[in-house]
Amino acid sequence: MIKSIAFFFCSLCFFMQGQVFYSVNFSPGHGWTLNTYNNLTTTTEGDSPNIWYVSDNESGMPVGDRGSAGCGNPTLHMGSTTIGDGGAAYDAGGCTNLGFGPCASCVSNGLYCVTTDRAATSPAINTVGQTSITLAFNFIHFGTALLDNAQVIYSINGGVSWILLGNLAKATCCASAAACSLPCTVSACNGSRQGQWAAYSSALPVSCENITNLMIGIRWYNDDISTNGKDPSVAIDDLNLSVPIILPVTITTFYADYLTRSVSVKWQAENEQLFESFVVEKSPDGISFYEFARIKSCNKNNYSATDEAPFNPVTYYRLKQVDKSQKYQYSKIISVNTNINFDVFNVSFITDTKNILVSLNCFAEGRGSIEVYDLLGKKVINYNGLLKLGENNVLLNAENLSCGIYVVLITSGNNSKTVKMVF
Repeated sequence: MIKSIAFFFCSLCFFMQGQVFYSVNFSPGHGWTLNTYNNLTTTTEGDSPNIWYVSDNESGMPVGDRGSAGCGNPTLHMGSTTIGDGGAAYDAGGCTNLGFGPCASCVSNGLYCVTTDRAATSPAINTVGQTSITLAFNFIHFGTALLDNAQVIYSINGGVSWILLGNLAKATCCASAAACSLPCTVSACNGSRQGQWAAYSSALPVSCENITNLMIGIRWYNDDISTNGKDPSVAIDDLNLSVPIILPVTITTFYADYLTRSVSVKWQAENEQLFESFVVEKSPDGISFYEFARIKSCNKNNYSATDEAPFNPVTYYRLKQVDKSQKYQYSKIISVNTNINFDVFNVSFITDTKNILVSLNCFAEGRGSIEVYDLLGKKVINYNGLLKLGENNVLLNAENLSCGIYVVLITSGNNSKTVKMVF
């Protein structure tokens, strides 16, 4: 069944963005303060938290390229506790437990806990005379659900208190080793692959306008529970604040069709003189947007892009229109009720005498369950929790199980899959 939603409007209905009044590419003199404990929560850090660095060990690359090092473009990134600044190398350091439990289980071995809650923050930014402000930057972000996470925060009182703008989405990864000139082959993040640069943008609240002491920050927290033996990280580059401009391009139609597991976004454009490209962005909440396609302008009027991984249950879309001087404007936002019934596939198990590690892939993020039954039909293990888009590793406690054959029922949305398991 195909569900469709369409919006038709003229160029006068657009929100115009693109005149940058603050930017930082993290070259020397960037002015940001690193490794400050923030007061968003009462969570305390462990005895050896991760470290924010600014260096070329995770070079800033164009959106869609792999993470690299030594390419001549420094970035802000989180590094390891024990090995230092390795770029966004997905290694928290200290005790990682190889994915089999919390940090506390390593204390008896003399290793320390790496639990982190710290931020990198901008200097005070003057926004007097600036309205309809948009925050944008490029990023790499890898982690386990919300246990290892980067957040965008801001302050309107010079850093006395901080407000959460939103969680930064997890980016995709690239296969094989990093290099400045190699193209990115998209691959599932497994803890040993480089991240893929992605784009973020979000409108700032009205409270950020016309003040002298706006501050922007990136908060990182990590619980030291690893993903496939490696812990995650985050990198930020080319951050800017911009306000409206008007470009001559006219969008006459803009709509999206939901096609079971993908969304087709289509639009028609006129007056594309001196125009470069259309960037298609998506969002789970209509606030924080991420680039997923870039289409070059060719004066053909009709354009389209396909989103192979929409959010569940609603995905928001907008167009970023870029001219040859790199000024840009945003369209209005449209939404699609995706209501994805996502499937589970490629299920595998790793067992020992006390645990079962279930590895599986999902087409979208959402609540799911893993139930283990013996051959008499008795439920012996029950797990309910968040299953994210792509690769998942779920650790089940199996201390009370005896050796034998079991049936595992995995449910995600309205779909389910039954798999036999030998323990």
